[in-house]
Amino acid sequence: MQTRHPNVVMDAWPSTKTPCEQILSVVLTSSDRSPLSVLELTALAGANLHFYQMQWPRCSILFDLESAPLDLESEDGLPLKLERLGERLRSPSVARAALVKGAERRRAWAEEDRCRAAWALAVLLHSSDWEELENRDYLVRFLASGLVAPAPWASMSTAAAMLQLVHVSDGCHVHSLLAGVGVAEVLVQLIQHTSAPVQQVALKAIIYAAASAQEGDSLGLSGTSVVPAIISIAQLGCYVNQLAALEAIAALANGSIAIADQFKVVIPDVLEFLVHERDEMKEVAACALGNLMDAGQDAVIKASEHGCIPRLIHLSWHAKSSLRDFLLRCLWIITKWETSRRMALQHGILALLFQSLQGEDFMRGQVNQRLVLDMLLAYPYDARTAFLQEDPGRRTRAVRHMIWIAQRGAPNPASAKELLKQLFPSLLG
Repeated sequence: MQTRHPNVVMDAWPSTKTPCEQILSVVLTSSDRSPLSVLELTALAGANLHFYQMQWPRCSILFDLESAPLDLESEDGLPLKLERLGERLRSPSVARAALVKGAERRRAWAEEDRCRAAWALAVLLHSSDWEELENRDYLVRFLASGLVAPAPWASMSTAAAMLQLVHVSDGCHVHSLLAGVGVAEVLVQLIQHTSAPVQQVALKAIIYAAASAQEGDSLGLSGTSVVPAIISIAQLGCYVNQLAALEAIAALANGSIAIADQFKVVIPDVLEFLVHERDEMKEVAACALGNLMDAGQDAVIKASEHGCIPRLIHLSWHAKSSLRDFLLRCLWIITKWETSRRMALQHGILALLFQSLQGEDFMRGQVNQRLVLDMLLAYPYDARTAFLQEDPGRRTRAVRHMIWIAQRGAPNPASAKELLKQLFPSLLG
């Protein structure tokens, strides 16, 4: 993996972002079609540390995704407002076709208004109850078809509006409508933008679309160049975008085996992130690795070739509980295959699993119970030998926990009973 040294300037991130109310107060107008002034644009972008990167201040505005939605007095007229914004999204195309006096000025105003309309759309979608709207399918197609029209001067506002449109359009049916008008291609273009904030917002849209898909690739991303674009950010992006890129890899790999297979090339980079200095990066990397390996044995083999197994076992000994959950799932996937299961045995996985049996978090974590018990059952002969070599006190605690699970009717009593029989065949046979 290519080493990337921190860049204090390029890695800077806005300390404050632009909330909904401030954006709407400036950009949502129904009658004033004049461009935003330089002062207005600067006022919106002034708090953003990425301002210096962009030619236009409007491209530097970073939408505060966590800001409280506006309290709309009434949503009765919302469909009409959204339809008017959709028309304004198309205004540059109309202006370019105009062969009248003052066409250049008209085009400049139209481009500014298109940017304002996209910002207003992002805020309204963020603040509205989308499920209650009539003609929802029509509005989805109408707004999306306006956003996919080329608008390189309005990348940030387009990305923000795209994110909100994907977010409120929860469900495969609506996502298929977005796919039909080419939203996936535009999102891929946006994650390839030179602006780090634009990349981040577009990545969030991809993450949400992939995570909310009930099955497969509902947005149609598999037919695009999304994989190399995300890999590039994961390898060379700033920290927050690397984190978002790994989240996107995890979400896309979980929803589509075909996409997961394309992401196999990034497994060595993901393994490097497992030893990152920040815990959140380690957790996202472990989640991504698990989803990638879950696609099949080829991915497990590739990860094993790059030292995945000893690294996972070593990290699991000292990891915090939240990270350990992801690491145990990775090891569980590895032990499903004979070759990698033998490799894990050689690197001391049984000692780790018996240690896990004794922890209090093992008693509380039902999923981890199942994973640990399943892995021990995968070693019917080796597990008994390793168990007898454990310290007597450690054996006692492990047996006490297994008996508790077997007798209390917990979610994994059958596995606990089976493991007890495996460890003590003469007593429980």
